[in-house]
Amino acid sequence: HTATLYKDQILIFGGGDTSTVFNDVHIFDIAKSKWRQITDIGNRPTPRAGHSASLEGDRIFFFGGGNEEGDIYNDLYLLDITVFDSSELKTESEIDTISAGSDEEMNELEMDRRDREVSELQALESLVADLKFTMLKQDQIVKATVRNIESQLTQLKMTHQKTQQQTQTSLKIMDAFITGLKLKANK
Repeated sequence: HTATLYKDQILIFGGGDTSTVFNDVHIFDIAKSKWRQITDIGNRPTPRAGHSASLEGDRIFFFGGGNEEGDIYNDLYLLDITVFDSSELKTESEIDTISAGSDEEMNELEMDRRDREVSELQALESLVADLKFTMLKQDQIVKATVRNIESQLTQLKMTHQKTQQQTQTSLKIMDAFITGLKLKANK
């Protein structure tokens, strides 16, 4: 359906579901919070859903839509709200009602849509697999880097310990040498 705001009213036209469409006109009075149905409209548009509506002054234009049988309309109606009279407008580019197509055509369209969805899904799955592989590689690189840093740290600790041991050994040798010199000097 369409809902068109006109002054302090909302005009509802048409609509429906897959089994039934309507060409009813209902008006909701916003100020009074009341509904009313308009039944006496001249040249009422055929029942339809999925159409569009546009307000221009006191006129509403209804374009297109379709019926429950799958026919799609390419027509234009004008509804004069002041007198509730409707007329079909002929346009230069008007074409006949377009059939939604045979069951075979619809099945082919549905299969094409499904094929596109499968292709998109496969592309997404491939992307996810690539991301997982990249993350695995990055994880391996990080682990290798950590192992390398740990190895370097262990080497530094060992070098530090050797340096401390050498320093202590050098200090002991120097201490013994000084003690020897002192003993010679006291004799």
